[in-house]
Formats: sequence, C-alpha cells, structure tokens
Amino acid sequence: MTLTESNAFISMSSSADQDYPPSNILDPSDNVFWMTTGLYPQEFIITFKEPIEFRQLRFVTANVKRFVMFTTSNTEPRSFDTILEKTIPNNENALQVNEYTLDRSMEVRYLKCVILAGYDSFASVHSLKFDAGKTHIRVKNWTLMQDVFPTVMIAVVYIFAIIFGRLWMKNQKPFELRNFMFIYNILQVIFCSYVTYESAYVWYEERYSFLCQPVDYSYRKTAIRACAACWWYYILKIADLTDTIIFVLRKKDNQITFLHVYHHLTMLFFSWYGGKYVAGGQSIFISILNSFIHIIMYAYYGLSACGSHIQKYLWWKRYLTQAQIIQFIAVILHSNPMSNTSIISTISSNENFKVKRKHNSQENSSCCARYWFIIITSVLSLFLVIASVLLTYTLNKQAEREQKRQIIKNEFKRKHQVTNKVLDTIMKDGLVYKWIKSQKGSIATTFKELFTDISETLFDS
Repeated sequence: MTLTESNAFISMSSSADQDYPPSNILDPSDNVFWMTTGLYPQEFIITFKEPIEFRQLRFVTANVKRFVMFTTSNTEPRSFDTILEKTIPNNENALQVNEYTLDRSMEVRYLKCVILAGYDSFASVHSLKFDAGKTHIRVKNWTLMQDVFPTVMIAVVYIFAIIFGRLWMKNQKPFELRNFMFIYNILQVIFCSYVTYESAYVWYEERYSFLCQPVDYSYRKTAIRACAACWWYYILKIADLTDTIIFVLRKKDNQITFLHVYHHLTMLFFSWYGGKYVAGGQSIFISILNSFIHIIMYAYYGLSACGSHIQKYLWWKRYLTQAQIIQFIAVILHSNPMSNTSIISTISSNENFKVKRKHNSQENSSCCARYWFIIITSVLSLFLVIASVLLTYTLNKQAEREQKRQIIKNEFKRKHQVTNKVLDTIMKDGLVYKWIKSQKGSIATTFKELFTDISETLFDS
C-alpha cells in the first residue's frame, strides 16, 4: 500500500527544500525524494486521514546511517511507541532498499521517522510503503468482522442444528414450508442480484484485470464499495445455511450430503476471510461468478416451490450442476499457476513489493496475496461435485436396473408359476436369459426386447 492510497499526508518535517519537498515521500516512485538540510537528527511525521493497520514496510533511502520509527493510534500525535530502530549499511550513494517485518500488526494514525545519523551531510527518503498484512482497519468494526469467533460459532450452531434437527424430525411429520421457501428464494435472488451488480460495477469501473488484480486497501469510493460487496457476499453465505435447515424440516435427508455441508461450511469461512483480509481485487471475480450462479439456482428453487404446474416448465434444472462445475473450473483457471495469481508469483510479489495495480499502473505491495486456498478448495469442490454426480448416476442406474429386473421376475413368475426362491436361483445363474434366447413366440419376443439394452448388466456372466 502506498502512502497516496492510504490518504496520508506529511504533517511535519524538519527540512523543506523547495526542489525536494517532504511531499515527495508520498510519491510511490523511487525516482523522487525528500532531501534533508542541516544537521542531524532530521524527522518527519505522516498523518493518516483514516487509521491503517500493517505489519510489513518497505523503506527506500539514500545516505541514511541510522533511523528510528514511532507510531501512535491516538487521535493526536502524542504518546508514540517505538516500532523500529535500525542501522543501515553504507551503499555508496546508491539507493538503500530495505524491507522490515514487525512483531505484530500495528494500528497507526501517525507515524514519525527520525533520521539519527547519515553517511553524508545530506540524506534522502525516496519512498515508504506498507503491506496491510493479514487484516485491514477498514472493516475491523463491521458486523462479524472483528475476528473469526462469531463465524466459528455460527458453524457450530449449524452443525448442531443438522444433528439434533434430524433426530427431532424422526418422530415428526415433514413440514410443507412452501410459502416460506418461495419468499426465502425470492429474497436470495434479490440480494444475489445486488451483490452481482455491486461487484460487477467495481470490476468495470476500475477496469480490473482478468489475470492478477491486487487489492486496493485505500479509502477510495470504489475500494470501500468493493469491501461492502464482499461483506454482503459473506452475509449471504450465512443466509445460505438456511438451505440445509429447510432440508431438515422437510425430512429431505438424502439432500444433506457431505458435499452439501462441506460446501456451505467452506464458503462460510472463505467468504469471511475474503471480506476481512482481501476485500476487492481477485475476490471480486469470485463474488460476481458465484452470486450470478446463485441467482439462477435460487430462481429455480423459488419457482419449484410454486408447485407441479410450474415445475414442468423448469427444463433447465439439469444445467444447474453443469453451471456449478463450470464455475469451479473458471475459478481454478483464474487462479492457475501459469498466471500472476500463482503461489510462486504471490510470494515473489510480497517479497519485492513490485506488483502493479491495473487502474493506476503504480506499484502495489499486496497483489493477489493469500489466494492459494482458492485453488485448493475449488479443485476439491470440483472433485466432490463430479464424484457426487457419478455416484448419483450410478445409484440411479442400479435402482433402474433393479426395477426392470423385478418386472422381469414378476412376469416370468406369473407365466411359469415358479416360487421366488427358484426364480432367484434361475436369475442368478442367468438361465432365464438363456432360456428366452432359445424360445420363439410372443413371450420370447417381449423378453428379448426388454433385454436388448440391459441384459448384460442384469445378469452375472
């Protein structure tokens, strides 16, 4: 994060050369600088219009020998705490580029830097940049964003609701909930549409990159709007847990699969993580895509709740799973190791602080950081979805074959008046099919038609 992005300004400096003013410290480029004049120590104070939180910083200087930095989170520049005191090796008038990691994240309203000594009569400060680290002060006081504990409690309540809800419903009649389901799904469509619009607006307005879009940690209007979109996306993931509760109350236990519960829980925590740590940037792509898919999905569920006279028109049901699979593939490709969003490039960008933002072509210290989990969870989710589809297909086919097998057994038993035990033995050995193949007439023809496509899977060879 550059000082310009954080809406900072120089509120005090001990030197003010008109050719090399202290305001040059705010410039993200290392080509301009603030020049000290006079004797040491020299100092400057940076004031942030809104408090920031950081753990890493990049300090570019020339001819600085020793310096100390202080910060305070007070509303006035007083009661400073020392955060850094370093001696820099002499670089023979070349730039001294140093990066420092603090013991903990610091909430800062004022930062004071005192240059205690230099290798020359004049020293210069070229730039000062911050890495927002693992959090940012912008959303610290937003609902459920202070820490992860409330989200953990929501997840725990969700799991207990499934377990004890199913136990309670064993002796209860399933609830109809048709009116509630219709209203719930319509509200989901409305809010998902809102999140999709807000996310797409930020994407378009800032001309986001499809490859690597760093997070804008500033207080710019679109940056805050991106934060709000990610926060609402997280709130929707909490609301999505209602899907499972509806299944419990309607005794649709076959719908409460491991994939279903896993997906809801992972999305709950990842959406909180995205809203807390990386609100904007790459997260916006996921917000747009997932929210749009949910518009279609909840529209289908809402219309289905209207009854069978509407359900017959919902021919696009089978495309929902395909849309989910396409979504996972798109997210994986968007974060694939061949692009700038890969783990390797992310680490490199954090170490060197040299990733550029698309909308202003300036260096940004927080490009695509911490997105590795997207690839992992998307690949795992894609695997689970495909496995679930294949398992469902296999079970349906088995049920279909068993049903057809039973029809044949009943027809054979009716025609030849044999007991179930004898018929099971005959079916097991494949004698029925062998007998039918050797017969002529209407009965044989009928059975042969039934066996044309399924005989090889009905009987053991």
